[in-house]
Amino acid sequence: MSLSNKKILIMDRGPFSYLAPFMAKYYGKVFYHRISGGPYLESPLCHIGEGLPGVTWTDNPWKVMSSVDVVFFPDVYDGALQVFLKSAGVPVCGSLGGEKMELDKAYFLAMLKKVGLPVAKTYCAGGLSDLWDYVKGKDGPLYMKNADKERGDWETLPHYNQHQTRKFIEKKRASLGERAEDIEILVQSPIEAVCEFGIDTFRLGGKLPAKVCGGYEDKDEAIIEAVFDEIPSGASEVEAKIAPVYDYLGYAGPYSNELRYTEQGKVYPIDETCRCASPPTASCCVLLGESYAQAIYDLAHDELPTISNDFKYAAELVLSSKWHNDNELHVGSVKDIEKLGLFVKNGVCRGGQIYAVPNGDDGILGSIVSGHKTSFEDAIEDVTKKVKDLKIYQLDFDLGAFDRIKEKIEGGRKQGINF
Repeated sequence: MSLSNKKILIMDRGPFSYLAPFMAKYYGKVFYHRISGGPYLESPLCHIGEGLPGVTWTDNPWKVMSSVDVVFFPDVYDGALQVFLKSAGVPVCGSLGGEKMELDKAYFLAMLKKVGLPVAKTYCAGGLSDLWDYVKGKDGPLYMKNADKERGDWETLPHYNQHQTRKFIEKKRASLGERAEDIEILVQSPIEAVCEFGIDTFRLGGKLPAKVCGGYEDKDEAIIEAVFDEIPSGASEVEAKIAPVYDYLGYAGPYSNELRYTEQGKVYPIDETCRCASPPTASCCVLLGESYAQAIYDLAHDELPTISNDFKYAAELVLSSKWHNDNELHVGSVKDIEKLGLFVKNGVCRGGQIYAVPNGDDGILGSIVSGHKTSFEDAIEDVTKKVKDLKIYQLDFDLGAFDRIKEKIEGGRKQGINF
């Protein structure tokens, strides 16, 4: 089906602004709205997405919502709104009630146990004093995760020894204020794994397409992604067990997971990403092309997508800049960005030039991606060439991440993942 006569509204907080010009290649009309919040709005943040090529920026999504064919939420935190809109007959693509599996870590672990999936040894600390009492006499590594939905309160932190962890807790106590003794922190023991692999696909309730993307990531540095004609070994068994949970919660959008494979062949689900993952959403766009855009339409209309792909492999290199931690950053011209395969987060366009607005992403401005039909090594080589043509102030990236990922690919092959 041609999307050239279809309209889509993207409701985003900025990190997936690059999806708007991507969708404009296929949809007849693309609206982008940057969801805002807080008592004192700041104009640079509110205007993310403005001027992007082929995109109509709107500060009033309600004005256009009744005229579009798809309302797409690429991120979490708006599940209740999505459910409401869908109940009112609006064609919504998003995680709906299923976002609970990402945002409520305690619930996620409880569901894993309920459906018979393995769970790492976990202690739930009730407040920072309880957390300190539990970890202070223990050698690491242990991993401390926020059990609650406020991701900005506490990213996953490693406990190696009580000396550094005491510093973590002192800083968090100051920033959390009165919440310091209310916050729940999960403390998990490490899983000795030979590889960590994830599938990146779409979910309609408990169902996934037969063909999926999947890959290996070097955290916040790079990812190598491939298309699989069927869900790989280990991941398929996990998804079969977890399907009833999503049937109950509801889901109609992009979905990713993280799985750790032990030497004994046991597969541990680590995290559910109930949204567009970052990375490898940009890789999936390159791999699937129009099929990605079509999948968003299908899901909004309660149809499980049938996936086709333009490439077999993609290599994605994450880009950051120290300057971009606190400052708006010039990335390049629209023509250069398209030629180089650059996907810019929190982007705006002025006079044909793309800028990235600082939006809490720790200086990450986006990624550069290349697809290849037969070889991920050739995709890596292409990315390595292209990244040298970028003229971005204080640009930082790590090409060594691809070598580390290759080692993970070899570990996965021993577990039956034919990458």
